Amino acid sequence: MSIKRRRWNDRENGLLRFYWMSGKSPAQIAAELDRSICAIRIQASVLGITMRMPRPRDAGRKATTRAVRRNCLSCGEKFLSEWIGNRVCNACKETEIFTAHKCDVRSTRP
Repeated sequence: MSIKRRRWNDRENGLLRFYWMSGKSPAQIAAELDRSICAIRIQASVLGITMRMPRPRDAGRKATTRAVRRNCLSCGEKFLSEWIGNRVCNACKETEIFTAHKCDVRSTRP
């Protein structure tokens, strides 16, 4: 006895993309499309959809914003830093002292 396989149509391909981008798991998508989990993974691969699931250690973590309040290294005031390397506030970055000390590599060569 052979298994009858259905061809994927454009509608199902679109739904597969939509469901994955919505955060549904391959098992949930398989139930929605009346396909096997294996068929979902294979078709996703054919379509170039990355089926990466979150790692177990990340699953329970809350999403955090990247912006953090930090002390400015120049004036000492608190400011909202967008990334870990941003340690000087915008007000200090606009001062003459901060902008005048830009290093010109060409001037240091003989």
